[in-house]
Amino acid sequence: MLQLSLQTTDRRIASKLGREMSVECDRMLDTHDVKDLSPRDLAIWAKQIFADKLARLTHQNMVVRTSANGPNAADNLLWDQATARAWNLIEAQGINAVWPAHADCEASPLSPAEVDTAKRMLAVLTETMKSPDKAASLRSSFEGTTGQSATAAQQVVQLMQTYIQAMAHAHRSVSDLEEGRAAGLRDMLDATRCEMIALENTTFREQGVVQSDVQDDNFVLTAAISTASDRHEPLHQVSAATSPTPDPAMMAVVARLMDDKRADNLRVATVTQYGSCIELFTKVTGITDVRDVTQTTASAFRDGLRRISCSYGKSQADKGLSYNELLQKAASLPRDRVGLSATTVNRHLDHLRQVLEKAESEGIVLRHKVNTSKLRLKEKKRDRDKRAVFRAEELEKVFQHTIWTGHANATRRHKVGTDITKDGQYWCPLIASVTGARLEEIAALTVSDIGTEDGIPYFIFDENEIRDVKTEASRRRIPIHSALISLGLMKHVDEMKRRKSSALFPDLAPRAGTKTKYGKRLGYNWRFSLAFALDGNQRELCFHSIRHFVNKSIRDMHDVPRLVRLNIVGQEPTDTNDRVYAEETELPVMQNVIERLPVCWSQFASK
Repeated sequence: MLQLSLQTTDRRIASKLGREMSVECDRMLDTHDVKDLSPRDLAIWAKQIFADKLARLTHQNMVVRTSANGPNAADNLLWDQATARAWNLIEAQGINAVWPAHADCEASPLSPAEVDTAKRMLAVLTETMKSPDKAASLRSSFEGTTGQSATAAQQVVQLMQTYIQAMAHAHRSVSDLEEGRAAGLRDMLDATRCEMIALENTTFREQGVVQSDVQDDNFVLTAAISTASDRHEPLHQVSAATSPTPDPAMMAVVARLMDDKRADNLRVATVTQYGSCIELFTKVTGITDVRDVTQTTASAFRDGLRRISCSYGKSQADKGLSYNELLQKAASLPRDRVGLSATTVNRHLDHLRQVLEKAESEGIVLRHKVNTSKLRLKEKKRDRDKRAVFRAEELEKVFQHTIWTGHANATRRHKVGTDITKDGQYWCPLIASVTGARLEEIAALTVSDIGTEDGIPYFIFDENEIRDVKTEASRRRIPIHSALISLGLMKHVDEMKRRKSSALFPDLAPRAGTKTKYGKRLGYNWRFSLAFALDGNQRELCFHSIRHFVNKSIRDMHDVPRLVRLNIVGQEPTDTNDRVYAEETELPVMQNVIERLPVCWSQFASK
């Protein structure tokens, strides 16, 4: 505690002095408790400083080139190089930077004139950065750009450091920018040359000119130029009304690609992934024009995906976050929760490749060659090992759980009892074990997806009002196993019809206002039953493991043709002959295979 004498016995004066001292103390403490400038505001300001300086430097270089024979050309170049060296030193050493002693020795690659000029420029810049006027100028520039004040000494230090980095990087980037502009110009000229050739070919066709008519090689160009001149059109303008240039914006290209995918009947979730990928690409790289994508930016995208939360995209809130905010979110997570999986990263790279190929197929001239295959990550598991396959004895243990053998009630399915709640949570795993169908395919069945033909009841896995299909091969009819009928599946269908329910398993419908898929609500009870029945589920079996179980069971039936197995599980044949010419497997043939599948619940599940 600090005590001071106010040197007065007058209560009124003492009260006034006390108030004034309190105000001054608060002000003094505030100056010592000031917060750092935000990284976002500093970044916005640095970008502006960098862009302005780089634009001025490239403009100066252009002027110098056009007057290269002037008396001051060599002197200007000398001072430009000296300025770049001085800023690099200040960036490395701070505003008290000194010229290194080793640069003065005879072994230095710089000439005496270059050393002397660099020293003089270094002295000028360091003195300027130390001046109060410069500090005031930086504060004013920052406030004008961001609207935020920077009055504290430590904030001014932040401004100086940021300004020095921006200036040094601008001087280093001049050649890169000029080379990029030159490459862009060359690409444009190459494209123009191609357009001229195309126009010449068009002119030939319009005039009916054949090779035998051509007497002089110059006739080709003359005819093209005169034709374009007669129409008052530039050479590169070829029927713009009928052949508009496609929009090269990344989101515009991916939108057209998504239209193609929809026309190919890809399911909505798969099509949506393309748009989400490019949105994330733009977040990570800042690239919005497909022509600006380079191998470097594609690599940065790949690396960026390894720095965000492994659960990115599972929350709608992620879409509203900037890349910096995603990095901040990831910084608070354990290391094993950071980074998208190799499979997901590779899928994003494949989507990016398809977007670039789409742009190129539309005639958009890409300035850079990008090879995403070189960026793919090595996946730790083989395709066959990515999901474990159920063994028959494991499924038997699962189906001995109280969900299928008797529980207390519908809300207490893990407590032994006499109730059997035959809803989606009961039926889905059973149906999967004798069809190999996917979770969403089963969970989103409607009552109209149950049919009968020649006495054979069957499931219809196709688009309906609540579900789309993953691939064309996913559209199929699968006979219903007699064991399911014995358990009362057809009675359940009739009950849903009586209730006027469109969904066969309404308890598995996504909750209102969410975008989750059908079947996600199976989650907790299914995972608990696996953990309980399989001693913690050490092999990490999941619902999809049932599909692998069925696929393997049919594959082990050596008399069943491969195409029949693929038709049952809804997979696309790889053989062109099968894919193009083969017909759908008939229901009686599939029924024979389905009835031979092991029924892993027959001894346990109550009827």
